[in-house]
Amino acid sequence: AGALISSSNLITLLKSTNGTTWTKVTFPYQTDGYIYSIYFINNTFVIITSMNKVFISPDGTNWTKRDTDAPNPFIRLLANNLAYMNIYKNTVSTIYVSTNGIDWNILPTSFTVQSIASIVYGNGLYVASSGQEIGTSTSGIG
Repeated sequence: AGALISSSNLITLLKSTNGTTWTKVTFPYQTDGYIYSIYFINNTFVIITSMNKVFISPDGTNWTKRDTDAPNPFIRLLANNLAYMNIYKNTVSTIYVSTNGIDWNILPTSFTVQSIASIVYGNGLYVASSGQEIGTSTSGIG
């Protein structure tokens, strides 16, 4: 179990194995923004901040900073160990997908509105909605 507390550009991490006793973990980076999303994907903790900073950890204690070239991350979603985010540049959105929260690839999609509002996984099928359209995929990556 764990908790993340963000104050301005500083992050305080608290870690617990039982949910009762908590230990402070030293976070080695400033975020230049607030925590926007926290994931646990394929045995990796991932923090994404409002300023496009990505931090990863295999154990919640040892963190590595990963830079992104995303100009403005907006929506981040998680479904069945796949992470998604919409990146807006000017008024155009591109959807990215990741299997590990570290490496992001453009998601090919037939949506005319390039934005995922929600995504769910069930019975071997990913179902994504832009709010105006619905798309399905068996792999979640195309």
